[in-house]
Amino acid sequence: MALWIDRPVWAAHDTLFSHLVSDGGLEESGAASWGGAAQELREALAAAGLHPGWLDGDHADVPAESFEELLGLGARLRSAREITSMLEATGQRLRKGRQGRCLVRRVHSEQERTDLVRSSRVPDAGSTVRQQQVVTDGDRVLLAQTSDGWDLPAAPAHPARPIGFLERATRREGRVQRAHVAYSLTLVDRGVGPSRGSAPIEGRWVPVPEAAQQCGHALWWPLVARGFERGWGA
Repeated sequence: MALWIDRPVWAAHDTLFSHLVSDGGLEESGAASWGGAAQELREALAAAGLHPGWLDGDHADVPAESFEELLGLGARLRSAREITSMLEATGQRLRKGRQGRCLVRRVHSEQERTDLVRSSRVPDAGSTVRQQQVVTDGDRVLLAQTSDGWDLPAAPAHPARPIGFLERATRREGRVQRAHVAYSLTLVDRGVGPSRGSAPIEGRWVPVPEAAQQCGHALWWPLVARGFERGWGA
């Protein structure tokens, strides 16, 4: 596998950034490994002493002061156009909108992956987009039961319409004092079969410790757990 990097010309946070990508083994074998590419990026960031939070799905944003070090670690200088073309060719590219950010990428297999994206809309051709919401009430979170287990409820089709589960769960369990949407997120499935994100059956308010047991494996759970630690339930 090979690392590619463009020149640090992208301005943000009072500095300039480069894009660091992995070809996933394309040059060596003619086929790219999504999982291998993600692992190589994580290892490159660690070797350069950079936080894994710089990962953004199909690439890592690296500050200008790390540019020469990454070249020394073997990254090959390429143009932004070449990097974009390679990501397209290997199926790694995630189109997430101008202000979007990929918080987590989970590779299920060499043909399946899910990206957790901070964005209201993700125009990603060839993918299935699921928009969900974190709805809280004090120290509880609203979960939707599906045939695959518990999950976050889907966002309403229209922003002005409430989540149906919220109304039904409230009627069943009594008055809800502080229900509000704490966070909206988007999951982008690429090559994932219909078994993921199956149709919901019912909704229920679940205390955070129980939600951790039911959903601790979910891609979005660390985000929700950190939110409650920082005061979502206050």
